[in-house]
Parts: sequence; structure tokens; C-alpha cells
Amino acid sequence: MTNIRVIANHKGGVAKTSTAANLGAALSKKGKKVLLVDLDPQCNLTNHFNKANSTEHTIFSAMNKRETVHPVSIKENLDIVISDLDLAALELQLISAPAREQVLKKVLSPVVEKYDEVIIDCGPTISILMMNAITAGTTMLIPVEPEPFALEGLSTFEKHFKTMKDALNKSLTICGILITKFDGRKAIHKDIAKAVENRYQAKVFKTRIRTNVSLTEAQAHGIDIFEYNTKSNGAVDYKNVADELSA
Repeated sequence: MTNIRVIANHKGGVAKTSTAANLGAALSKKGKKVLLVDLDPQCNLTNHFNKANSTEHTIFSAMNKRETVHPVSIKENLDIVISDLDLAALELQLISAPAREQVLKKVLSPVVEKYDEVIIDCGPTISILMMNAITAGTTMLIPVEPEPFALEGLSTFEKHFKTMKDALNKSLTICGILITKFDGRKAIHKDIAKAVENRYQAKVFKTRIRTNVSLTEAQAHGIDIFEYNTKSNGAVDYKNVADELSA
């Protein structure tokens, strides 16, 4: 059965896109066939791999026309369904559409079985697009930055998640809360990370994604962290997350 992992948080800047890109690459290195889906109108995942304008078959065109998605190859075992700025307009078009939360699931369904892992990168808003991702997904991964009010933000998002899950996809589970941008030299980071682990316990990944300039540099070069610097902390951390997911 294909794992369809929704990467989401209603807060921006918590490394959702970096996690989608590099976790996808880590899983592909383990021999998994991985599909990335850029469901963010900001197109950050598409831009991460320099795939903007690489095809006219975007996630917007597929969902707008109710047609099967057309993935683009990034490298062996790793494909992407790209996004573009038109995706923002889809929100308005779906407001009055019948079965509006089912559109993504329907356009993905013909290709899902070709992959071991599908990773959906959501934008930082609770929207119709996120509801589509939740309807299509099997699990959700929540990145969180260890900054003040992280627990409050997680609690708020958890309430929204439960409401959407109960209404749209009761079988959806949280596969993990991932602490990102972690700097072990900062006492506040250690304190907040510990507080998150105390509250959510087994739901929190043992691995913390450490602050690492190589992650930003890899994105600037249009490649994943493993192609850029396989010995970096970023590569080590995302490999460990992939190992936890595969355990």
C-alpha cells in the first residue's frame, strides 16, 4: 500500500518544503519510488528543484480539468507534480464545486500505485487545498520550529486537524511531529523541544533537524541535501527521519 504523507502546519517558516524535498530524496535513496506533490501556490517545492515551466501539466491544470496528474522526473526514484501561481485561483473555483475536497484524491489515484511514497507539500494556511490533501492522505507529518508559542500553535493546529479528519478522512493518522531548525546551543530550543516531546511523547520523531546552512545552499542550487553535501548535518538528519519512518 502506498504511503501518502501530508506535510502541513498552519504556520509558515517551519521547513515544510525543505522536509518534503529532502525526506523525499532520503526515501528515494533507500530504494523507494517517491512522488512529490507541490500543493502550495507559492511553488516553493517546484522552485527547490528548478522545475518551474518544465511542463504545462501542473497540479492546478490537473485539478482544474479533473485530469490525471503528469509527474516530472527529478532523478531516479524521485518525481514531482509541479505547481504554479495559478493554483491560488483554484481556491475560489472550488468553493462551490461538488465534492470539492475529493479533487486531489481523484487526480492522483491513477498514478498512486506506481509509487511507494507520495509526499504532499501544503501551504501555510488551513484551506480547501489542505482539505484536499487531508482527504487524499494516509498520514500527516507536522514540522514545528522550537520557538516561543510552538506548543500553542501545535495545539491549535491539532484541533483544526481533528475537525478536518473527522469530517473528511477518519483513517488519517499523524505519523510524526518533526522538530526542525533546532540549535542545540540555544537553551530555549532545548526547552521547547523537551516540552513538545513531553506533551506529544511517541508522536515526536527522535531525530531533530538541526540548523544547517547546507540545507539552504542545496535549495539555492536546485538540488537535495544528499546531492549537495551527503556528510552535512542536514543529510544525516533527514536520513535518520527516513529510517524512523521505515522502521
